[in-house]
Amino acid sequence: MKQLFFTFILILMPIMTNADAVLIDGLFYNLNHNNKTAQVTYKPFYISSKYSGIINIPETVKYENVIYSVTSIGDHAFAGSSAIWISIPLSVKSIGEHAFRYCEELTSITIPESVTSIGGWAFEYCSKLESIDIGKNVTSIPSYTFYRCNSLTSIVFPDNLTHIGTYVFEDTGWYRNQPDGVVYAGKVAYGLKGNISDITIAEGTIAIADEAFRDDSTRKVFKTIRLPNSLKYIGGAAFDGCRITSITIPENVSFIGDRAFCNCYDLNSIVVDSKNTHFDSRNDCNALIETSSNVLLVGSNSTIIPDDITQIGRYAFEGRNITSLHIPNSVQSIGDFISRSEERFSRNAETD
Repeated sequence: MKQLFFTFILILMPIMTNADAVLIDGLFYNLNHNNKTAQVTYKPFYISSKYSGIINIPETVKYENVIYSVTSIGDHAFAGSSAIWISIPLSVKSIGEHAFRYCEELTSITIPESVTSIGGWAFEYCSKLESIDIGKNVTSIPSYTFYRCNSLTSIVFPDNLTHIGTYVFEDTGWYRNQPDGVVYAGKVAYGLKGNISDITIAEGTIAIADEAFRDDSTRKVFKTIRLPNSLKYIGGAAFDGCRITSITIPENVSFIGDRAFCNCYDLNSIVVDSKNTHFDSRNDCNALIETSSNVLLVGSNSTIIPDDITQIGRYAFEGRNITSLHIPNSVQSIGDFISRSEERFSRNAETD
């Protein structure tokens, strides 16, 4: 009941705050008079009908003899509408959160190459959406964007895609049709299907999605994973809870999200390729260190903290089977997990 009430309020809030929108040729817009741009928005609360049928969003609109460029589709703009086809012009650069949520008659859409940003939940519950072409300049797809688009089977992914959030393609036809093994969304490793114990992520993969291999008890446990040299980005909580015993970070990895290796209880070995310029595992310390800041980001059960480390990052040792830990004098601050466990570590750890 609480969740239903929250959802109702979430939907109602934008409706109650759209009094300044203007109607131009069947669509409502928020106008920016300073830079002469227009944002497509939802119908105000006093209009009971929804957007419907075939909708062609223009590149420009004219209001009171002033021409405005249509550069964005706002939050909730078409949410719950009965539109069957929507054309997005090349002038549009961003699509807001919930923009097409519950557009249950929409069957296909093309996101033009001008779009660089898509908001979360943008196409959630578009039950009849069958195909989508994602423009080449979209680099990130946030959480729940296509969640429960049951009919969605055809997706064109951009080569520049480097980040995918959580539950983006859950309960879609596209995901159901993927074979067992690592599931790829373009050049991003999105998840894992089937009983796989030994994983090799394909060369050419440039990113791992948020929570891609997180063990949430619905997938079979794997213990070995090999990462390709092409990999650049590892998403947040990507391996949270996995039973891996070792990990090698390739030379081109430049970003690792929060909690990427949390709760990996059996993780004993961390090695960073010596050619990596962003991270290192200096002195065979069995830890992942941000080179420029000397911050230890990820530790293992066998970590020996080097004497030049200045900070232990947030959750660096969360979910480790550690009985003792030597913290050198160089460490000026420690992460949340160790802070919360200070009594246990002080009892079992040596300190200078």
